[in-house]
Amino acid sequence: MISRLQAVWVTVEDLERSVRFYSTLLDSQPAARLKGKGPNADQTVCFELSDATRLMLWHEPAVATALAEMKNPARVDVDLEVDDVQALFERLVRSGIDPLTDLTEHELGGRTFDVQDPDGNRVRLGNRWATPLAKA
Repeated sequence: MISRLQAVWVTVEDLERSVRFYSTLLDSQPAARLKGKGPNADQTVCFELSDATRLMLWHEPAVATALAEMKNPARVDVDLEVDDVQALFERLVRSGIDPLTDLTEHELGGRTFDVQDPDGNRVRLGNRWATPLAKA
């Protein structure tokens, strides 16, 4: 049985550009940087989202080159719960990050807005959902 989500891995084309974006978005600096061996080794930057969950930005040169050449590469959507969505929205706008959407009421309750990271991944930020999901 799965007990929790440990990490979300996001493949990025330009690691430092993504680190700057997510540092601003999360108002946090990376907790760790990992680098493989060799001149074309992969690199990973870890952000601690909570005691139990990490956001991992992963750059591997061959994968980044392949993604850059694709017309519509697969992307990831990440939803992050925040304490004060209004304050975060205002801080990101002041810092130069243009939201994709305005603050809106989410169909499951709470307020959300979306931003796009430098690689085209959608990040939704919002309050905890007020409505529990129905069991399938």
